[in-house]
Amino acid sequence: MQHAVGSVRALWDLGAEELARLLSAGARQAKISAEDGEKRSWEKSLWLFLGQLVEEGFGAVHVLAERRLPYSSRRIDLVLCGLSPESGIPSYVLVELKQWTDVAFLDGGLAGFGTSGEVRLDPLEQVSQYRRYLLDFVPSLARCSDMVHAVAYLHNEVAPARDSGDAYTGLYFSNQRAELMDRLGGVLDRAPGLAEAAERCAKALMSAVAAPSGPMLWFSGQEIRRRDRFVLLDEQQIAFRTVLRELDDQDGKGRKKVVVVVGGPGSGKSALALSLMDTLAHQRRRVMHATGSKAFTESLRKVTTRETGRAQELFKYFFDFREYTENDLEVLICDEAHRVRNTGTGGESQIDSLIKVAKVPVFLLDEHQAVRPNEIGTVERIAEAAANNDCALVKIELRGQFRYGGSALFDEWVLRLLGLTDEGPIAWSDLVVGQEDDFAVRFKPTPRALEDWLRSQEKNLAGTARIAAGFCWPWTDPKDGRLANDIEIGDWCRPWNAKQKFTVEGAPSASHWSFGDKGFGQVGCVYTAQGFEYDWAGVIFGEDLVVRRGTWRAQPGKSHDRSAFRELRGSQSAVERSAARLILNAYKVLLTRALRGVCVYSVDEETAEYLREYAK
Repeated sequence: MQHAVGSVRALWDLGAEELARLLSAGARQAKISAEDGEKRSWEKSLWLFLGQLVEEGFGAVHVLAERRLPYSSRRIDLVLCGLSPESGIPSYVLVELKQWTDVAFLDGGLAGFGTSGEVRLDPLEQVSQYRRYLLDFVPSLARCSDMVHAVAYLHNEVAPARDSGDAYTGLYFSNQRAELMDRLGGVLDRAPGLAEAAERCAKALMSAVAAPSGPMLWFSGQEIRRRDRFVLLDEQQIAFRTVLRELDDQDGKGRKKVVVVVGGPGSGKSALALSLMDTLAHQRRRVMHATGSKAFTESLRKVTTRETGRAQELFKYFFDFREYTENDLEVLICDEAHRVRNTGTGGESQIDSLIKVAKVPVFLLDEHQAVRPNEIGTVERIAEAAANNDCALVKIELRGQFRYGGSALFDEWVLRLLGLTDEGPIAWSDLVVGQEDDFAVRFKPTPRALEDWLRSQEKNLAGTARIAAGFCWPWTDPKDGRLANDIEIGDWCRPWNAKQKFTVEGAPSASHWSFGDKGFGQVGCVYTAQGFEYDWAGVIFGEDLVVRRGTWRAQPGKSHDRSAFRELRGSQSAVERSAARLILNAYKVLLTRALRGVCVYSVDEETAEYLREYAK
């Protein structure tokens, strides 16, 4: 969304109501829900600030309002674009406007405001992170980082005594308007004859090529990276700082906190987990990371280890904590917590075991990614376990989007395609019409055409491509050191990726299939794809999930993943419903691995026509 572009003077001349209508129309076109508070902010905060800029002689400076950060759904209130009065080169200022009153700055980079004391990220921290994020993803700015400044302006609050920023960032209050304008005047030339030059600066930023970072787990051969390798934004930062605060600040009643972080694919859960691991490890805190996925855990161990391999011991499995006593750890980070099992130790559930072992247990999950019947990691089950253990629950939702090129629409498309939401399916082209969304969605009529499309994307647009499929073919052990071509569709055949514990020359291990060299020649399944990401994803729908008269029908009898359904209990209809949920979740996992584009194919003719209709 970016539908208010123009000079400061031009946008202010629109008037408060017209400016708000313009931004509201842009939000509707971008399919963003603009809440009443945001609309009031446009009228009573953004427009008034533009008026102040006009009064101070900045009318010719160009403005990008509600500028979206690259590869993210996050938006900056304003970007002021102009020329540096000192050097004459392009100069940019990110501005976050806050109507907050009764502000109380808390420890750990958080701030409360209003009569309710609602807690948000400290505005200076927020805008500083936005600046760093923009520099990380726009190479033309990163090469001249001193051309980018960032300020937060709390125009309804009087300044308290506190840190106000540094040479490139600043925090200002209502009684510091003169200081703010002086600072802006030091980095933006106010000369009225520079309007065209300021517009060129704005267009240069709008057209700047964004370079997405590689998948998070491509950082190989090192110890846990410093936290600033992962720039955390908004709710990520709130979750990060909440854990640090709760570590030293129980609620005064002796009750510990259970932190639950909920987010869909690409919302930044694993970046948050590794940032916490890094910071707490450097603080010599007793911290460990746990998952229920062998592929994910083994990959984390590989990419965070140097020659010593000592960091491997920080990465465990959910079932590894049966010998730990209560609060033996300070923090336990349970990543991919939707995969927590319903078995624990001593008759208690695995959730109970994980809660008891740490002073601050942290669960990061997506309830639509449970793919086995004994995976019980839901907010409801964790809340019940927290109450049973006399713990308070802290729930944080990650609403950002860092996969799919920052496209918040692709996750919506997948949910609607698979019938996992009340809204019906919609063609991708219809969903993104008029949007700044370059994520690619394609259908191909054969697996060979799908494979050719992926190869073309790799060759022409760079990045890593992988093919994954529903578990609808046998998965045999390697013979004579070679993978068998288990997946046969017409005259096209390919092997599954190598099984765990098998070494096959010319193929990566199962744990490294998603990002290792030479992984494109094999087909992955949900167990090797879950938790990972790659640029271009090919997804083959097998006969375990088909469309009949416009409705998805699960056929667990067509699946070769027999163990996935062995534990289902109840009536036949209840078992079928549970199996359908698990199969749909599995395909949702496969569809949502992509960073830049996905291509789909089905072996079933009716399903193929359904996919053809909506993947266009």
